[in-house]
Amino acid sequence: MERDGAPRRRLLVFVCVHGAVRSRLAAALFNQVALEGWWAISAGIEPQPELGKTALNLIEGTGAAAFMDREPPHGLDLRMPPDALVAIDCEVAGADLWQLDHKEVGEPMLAELRRRVLYLAAELGGSPPH
Repeated sequence: MERDGAPRRRLLVFVCVHGAVRSRLAAALFNQVALEGWWAISAGIEPQPELGKTALNLIEGTGAAAFMDREPPHGLDLRMPPDALVAIDCEVAGADLWQLDHKEVGEPMLAELRRRVLYLAAELGGSPPH
């Protein structure tokens, strides 16, 4: 618990090379699950200047669209150490590595990210929807 009596929120950081598609989609999908006390953000090792339009197109019309961070990609900043760190198709020291089977941005990749996020949410103690 924090000093004010509120429970501490736990931070999950998803990282990909540019922080514009894979990690951004994973964070939105995770936040849709709304695990008690958890929140996820996205970061890039070499952040590109803007959010990938393909990420927006893929997530529009899904329940996760409301959780999509539409700001420009952020760099990986570990000054506030995360409680969990997932690197998607890239290497980050101390991170769990997700090598996606579906590398091309599209529906199969989104479905794979959704499956992995639901599994991770269950591992972290949540009760994600199916």
